[in-house]
Amino acid sequence: MPFLYCITIIPHQYFSKVRPDLYCESEVLYTEELLDSFFDGKNRKISIAKIGDGIVGYAFTEFLNIELPMMTKRKYVYIHDIAVREAAVHARPNEISGNIRARGMNTWY
Repeated sequence: MPFLYCITIIPHQYFSKVRPDLYCESEVLYTEELLDSFFDGKNRKISIAKIGDGIVGYAFTEFLNIELPMMTKRKYVYIHDIAVREAAVHARPNEISGNIRARGMNTWY
């Protein structure tokens, strides 16, 4: 998925410099195993954001059902990773277009 790489590589390079305790320089940002786990149709999704025909952001999310005796039944969305192109940060919602669904991807606003 080249669009993920294009959006992620710049912040990854930044964080590998300012937070070397957490990030390592690497050309491989995600393993195939991780990416495949978001396409199995279960509780994980990759959502994308578009402006016109261009992909400007994405989020790797997982839906979790929490059932503990001490808590009410809850559903959470855990964000594994999220990124938005810097040029799109100030885009107006009506500029973000269309819904696409390919391999479990959704458009978000």
